[in-house]
Amino acid sequence: MFSDKQRQSWQNIKAPESLFEKTVDAFETASTPQKRGFKRYAFPLIAASLVLIFISVFFIGKSNDAYVYVDGVAITDKSTVFSLEHLPAPMSRATVVNSSITLDLHVNSETHLVASDGHFEILSENGEIIFIGDKCTIDSDTEIVWHYPTVESEHRLFLDGKTLNGVVKLVHSTETAERTVTFVKN
Repeated sequence: MFSDKQRQSWQNIKAPESLFEKTVDAFETASTPQKRGFKRYAFPLIAASLVLIFISVFFIGKSNDAYVYVDGVAITDKSTVFSLEHLPAPMSRATVVNSSITLDLHVNSETHLVASDGHFEILSENGEIIFIGDKCTIDSDTEIVWHYPTVESEHRLFLDGKTLNGVVKLVHSTETAERTVTFVKN
C-alpha cells in the first residue's frame, strides 16, 4: 500500500533540535509535587482525639462520682452489715427507740432527699447542725445523720437526683444488734 520511499521519508521525520531543548528545560525547571502526608491529616486527627478525650472524661467521670458512704464504705446494692454496739440486745420487737446512722452523700448535682420515717440532720463541715427535717434538697457533698425508730422493719431514704438516684434501705434488727444497709440505684 505504501511504497518504500514513503516509509523512509516518514522515518526520517525528526523534531527540530530547539523543540527538544525546550522540552528538556521544561522538565528540569518543573517542580515536583511535595507529599503532604501527615500534615494534611494532622489537624483533623488531633481535633478528633481531643473531642474523644473530652467526651470520655465528661461522661465516664460524671457517672462514677456520686455515692453514699457509711463509715467510709461505699454502699451498693449488696448488703453491708453494721453492728449496733450502743444498743442492748436482745430488745423486744415492740420497743421503739430512736437510733441513727451517719451517711456521707457524694453528689455533683441537685438531689432531693426524703425519709420514709424518722428525720435527718444535715451537718456543716465543722459538725454543726444546719438543717433538721424529713425532706430537703442538696447540691454538694453532704454529711447527714438519719434518725429512725428502731422497730424491726425496713427504713428508706429516697434520693432523687441526676447522678445519685435511688433508695438507701436500712433494716434494723434489735435481736441480733445489727443493721443492714443497701443502696439500690433507680
